[in-house]
Amino acid sequence: MQVTVEIFKKAYGEYDLLDAVNGCLVVLTFKNTCKKKVEFEARKAKCIEELSQLKGVKQVEEMHLFANTRLETTVVFQVLQ
Repeated sequence: MQVTVEIFKKAYGEYDLLDAVNGCLVVLTFKNTCKKKVEFEARKAKCIEELSQLKGVKQVEEMHLFANTRLETTVVFQVLQ
């Protein structure tokens, strides 16, 4: 999950790949690689909090999509300036 967050942060900052002026929707999939559900929940919460703190990130929501396996979850949010 942390790698997914780091890749997003590079795209948002260093590489400037997102249209933050007009806004965009970001969809990230977090894979559960943890051995225990408690660890997954804690790491996921930390990653969601980290995303929520980024400038311009709004309405971070977790959802389980039909296409997700039981070891995946999807995080969706808007990026606006």
